[in-house]
Amino acid sequence: MACIKWVSVGDAVGSVLDGLGLAGDSELQSGRSDFFVDVYLKLASRFLEPERRRMLSENGVRKIIAVIGDIMIDRYVTGGVDRISPEAPVPVFLHSHDRAVSGGAANVAVNIVALGCEVRLVGAVGNDQDADDLKSILTEMGVSTALLVTDRSRPTISKTRIMSGRQQFFRIDRESPGRLSRGAEEAIIKAARAAIAEAESSCSRIMPRAFSAIMCSSK
Repeated sequence: MACIKWVSVGDAVGSVLDGLGLAGDSELQSGRSDFFVDVYLKLASRFLEPERRRMLSENGVRKIIAVIGDIMIDRYVTGGVDRISPEAPVPVFLHSHDRAVSGGAANVAVNIVALGCEVRLVGAVGNDQDADDLKSILTEMGVSTALLVTDRSRPTISKTRIMSGRQQFFRIDRESPGRLSRGAEEAIIKAARAAIAEAESSCSRIMPRAFSAIMCSSK
């Protein structure tokens, strides 16, 4: 006869962490809503070193990767819900804390830097607090913001997720669907050409034979 054992969610999470070798991590035991994000980051850091070594050339020179795309910031507003508003049939959200990370092409750049490469990130941001916050995040993660173009006619793309426990209630997007201003487009084209030229130069130094073969076959 089968024996069924009931366990709490906390015990189940503890068993998972134990199996992953993260049982002693106090941050993961705290039960924050970004639990799965933290588990991913900690596991990724454990296995990054072999990939980091692979991304370096034999002489230790770091490869340069050009990343061109939509630049955005992802925000997480976390709190709890335990009652319904007396004003309308909607939940009352009690704010706990905020969290901001790079998104879109900016997140790609952060991941590439974590693997040991240098990145030339190209894209547009607005002249706003989201742009300032994103630049601070990128700088802290080792990504240069020198080739980011400021378009004063539009906001920085942001996606704000409202979280309660591990449940996402809804998402607030801030972006302009129209085209970039002409000046911003021209600045991005110039920055993209500079980034690609650096990446090509890096590739030719690290893998000269392969680079020559690739360039000849593309003509």
